Amino acid sequence: MTEAMISESVEDYLEAIFQINQQQQVSRPKDICKMLNVTAPSVTKALKLLAQLGFVNYAPFGMVTLTPAGEKAAKDVVHRHEGLSSFLVNVLGVDEKRASETACKMEHIIAPDIIERFISYSKFVQNSDLCGPEFFKKFLKFASRKNASTKSTKSKSSKSSRKEQ
Repeated sequence: MTEAMISESVEDYLEAIFQINQQQQVSRPKDICKMLNVTAPSVTKALKLLAQLGFVNYAPFGMVTLTPAGEKAAKDVVHRHEGLSSFLVNVLGVDEKRASETACKMEHIIAPDIIERFISYSKFVQNSDLCGPEFFKKFLKFASRKNASTKSTKSKSSKSSRKEQ
């Protein structure tokens, strides 16, 4: 199965299993339920599919481990997630919780080569002499002003369009 054919749901399960395995060596279905906030029947159905696809070793009521193909796919998802999250935190100044939630959505829809650009830019900004702490502080100040002025501009334009009518 190619990466393009893996659904968002499958990627979420692979990422969850990978993260649990990093902490505990193996995953149990109840660990996956808890991490993804889904029901046991949903996890069972997903694990059966993941096993059919060759991504996990799974038997009912047993432990779940990733196959080499599953581990490769999971590492790819984790790489995309961590790269986008890093960009959001270290370049845009988004708080970590929100960055992780947003990265989880973005990782499934942005083309891999574009994600690599985000990651490269994030590394560049973090390691560049041109973009030190002062640059970051100025950006955050600019972004907070920009957001306030954008909201103000939108409300002014909607008020003026109502007056014209």
